[in-house]
Amino acid sequence: TMATLNNLAGIYEETGRFEEAERIFRELLATKRRILPEGHPSLLIGMNNLAHYLDEHDGRAEASDLRREAIDVGCFRVGRSVAGEITVAHVID
Repeated sequence: TMATLNNLAGIYEETGRFEEAERIFRELLATKRRILPEGHPSLLIGMNNLAHYLDEHDGRAEASDLRREAIDVGCFRVGRSVAGEITVAHVID
């Protein structure tokens, strides 16, 4: 499942298998973009997960773009509170 793959990507990241982790985070996001409607909470979380990974591995510009997109789409589709939670979750992380 997608949750299992996300967990595997996290394990790969923690064990220094960065290329594999990034590949899985990107594939998960691509799959979610393909099958979920824009603004779906799982899609927004996938964007945030890849952004978090990129922040840790010299991809801050792309991470910023992903977060901006997630917040913009989230505000439009599900309202300000969910988008705000994504922002707060990142700050807390």
